[in-house]
Amino acid sequence: MDDQPHNGEAGFLSVQLEVHLDAQPVHGSLVTESGARQPFVGWLGFIGALTRLHEEQAKAVGKEPS
Repeated sequence: MDDQPHNGEAGFLSVQLEVHLDAQPVHGSLVTESGARQPFVGWLGFIGALTRLHEEQAKAVGKEPS
């Protein structure tokens, strides 16, 4: 795995994970460097939030998500 930061580099999505540690099911938010926030509930919600952020970034740079 590549541990080098890719700030602002096309083709990379960097997110901050905010999780409520005492909650069941797991819930929180994913936040991009630009401040876009996607809340989620549950692990499938987490995957959905990550997918939505990926799709939004792909649209912003004019590419189809892979």
